[in-house]
Amino acid sequence: GIVMTADGVATFRANGVGNMTEAGGVEFRGCVIFETTAPSLSSLNGKAHMYQWDVDAEGNCEWNIWACA
Repeated sequence: GIVMTADGVATFRANGVGNMTEAGGVEFRGCVIFETTAPSLSSLNGKAHMYQWDVDAEGNCEWNIWACA
């Protein structure tokens, strides 16, 4: 995937598992690794991150990411 900012881009690869929710949405959990030269995103380099990606039945989504050190 790609994340775009005013000062550059970051690419990422994510792996995980997903499940349908009873409310008609989807939830995914897994690991994501970023690579970037953008100064605003440079703290993402060199770390594994855990993520939670939730999508409700209407298509609204939320992506939470935590660094694993």
